[in-house]
Amino acid sequence: MKKNIYSLPILRERYLAANWRYIECLCALADPSAGMPQLQRVTQLVQQHHRTYRGFDFFSNQDQPMLLTLLRGEFNIRGFANKDLRRHLPGKTSSRLSRFLKRVRLLGLAHKIPRSYGYRLSLLGQTAITLAFKLKSKTG
Repeated sequence: MKKNIYSLPILRERYLAANWRYIECLCALADPSAGMPQLQRVTQLVQQHHRTYRGFDFFSNQDQPMLLTLLRGEFNIRGFANKDLRRHLPGKTSSRLSRFLKRVRLLGLAHKIPRSYGYRLSLLGQTAITLAFKLKSKTG
């Protein structure tokens, strides 16, 4: 995008959209009761093209750090890609994170940003992940 006076309306629209996504994320943190049905949906098995993908176990040592990484504020503004997750999860390989992103997408936690390699958490993803970690912090 060119940086001139004619691009100001487009920039304003994009910055407002980023601010609204960030505000929605903060609102999901404030409501403790929202998300119980969505949390159950995210933990179920999903099947696509004769292949089964497991749901997320929020108490698992494998899923927990990856899901916590998705809640980072910077990802709510511009989205995330495999390379961003590798930067924050140094012990995970690219193929492992690709399978993780496939599960995230199939379970409805994130959607693909058009014409890019990036993803963005959906409202379901924000509420389910935040509720799961609130429950985890209260139980132990």
